[in-house]
Parts: sequence; C-alpha cells; structure tokens
Amino acid sequence: MARLVASLVERSVSGVSRSSKKAFSLGADIVEVRLDHLWAQALDKEKLLSVREAVKGPAIATLRSKGEGGMSTLKGTRREQALSVIAGAGFEFIDLEASADARFIKEGIGSEAETIVSVHLKAPGNPRKVARLLGDACSKGDIGKVAMPCTDAAQALDLARTGIAASSEGNRFSLIGMGEQGALTRACADKIGSVLVYCCLPGK
Repeated sequence: MARLVASLVERSVSGVSRSSKKAFSLGADIVEVRLDHLWAQALDKEKLLSVREAVKGPAIATLRSKGEGGMSTLKGTRREQALSVIAGAGFEFIDLEASADARFIKEGIGSEAETIVSVHLKAPGNPRKVARLLGDACSKGDIGKVAMPCTDAAQALDLARTGIAASSEGNRFSLIGMGEQGALTRACADKIGSVLVYCCLPGK
C-alpha cells in the first residue's frame, strides 16, 4: 500500500515543526522536508539535527537542485559534502538525484537511511524513456522515483501502465504525474504500484 508523503516547503525550523504536526494529524505517513527551501546555500550538522528533532515522525530529507526544480545551488564537491551531513542527521529517507548525485550514489551514503533516487522531467517523456529512467533509478536506490508533467490524460495513463509493468518486476518506486492531468497517478497510486504518493498541506 502506498504511503502518503506530505511535502513541506517551509522557510524556518519552527515552520517545519508546525507543518509536520499538522501533516501527521491529517493522515500523512511521512513528511518530506525540503531542505533547499530552508537553506539553499549552506548546511551544517547542527542545523540539520534541529530540523530532524522538529519532526516527530518519519521524514525524508530532500535537497532539490535548481536543475530539477528546486532552490539549491550547491554543486559538485559542495553538494556531496552537504549530502554527507544530511545522511548522518537521522532521517529515515534521503532523496538523491540520479544525475546530480551519481557519484555520491555510487560511493554509498554511509548511513542506514533508505535512498530515494529521483528524476524530475521538465516536459512529458515517451513511455519508453520513462520506463528506462525509472528502471535506472530503481537499480541505484532503495526506491526509484520519476516525476513528469502531464498535459493530457493519455500521458497519465501511459505513466500508470509504466508503473504497473515496473511493479510486476518487483521494483519499489514512486511514479508521479504532475499537474491536474497527472492527478490519476496519485489517486490510483496503489493500483499503479507506487510505494510513495506525494501531497501538500491544504493551502500550500
């Protein structure tokens, strides 16, 4: 069964604390802390521990890069150093980008956190491409994730078919259609085979 993930895009630790409490009270199984919204430029262990302590439940640490729709400008060695600190901060999951974090993924994160290896497409991709990207992400992490904007319902159906095929192969993944036309992939996450389905808090 898909676990419900509430993505938090707060700008302060107190905001993360309030929103995570609300998310869990509304039924979220996990919260995703978007660290790139908190600190786009620099991270240190003390800051990260304060965030982890503010969330009273399972959490995903995500440092989304600008290249994949986030706010973090860290690259190369600086990004890898930040990810190393994140990996040691006690989060149950860490989201890593298949492209930007390829070397970090290959060398191992050095913690017990489960890895979500993600790909965020800027435009709709054909089913063959999406299946290839998802398979690659699944092979590199504990959970593979592909998010793609959908401009029509047919693209969402293609994603659903890709997910069903990936599920039959025993992969753990999250396949997300973004935008109104992609809502099918969230509403039918269990049938598609996604293990994580993402949402936001009301009003966010």
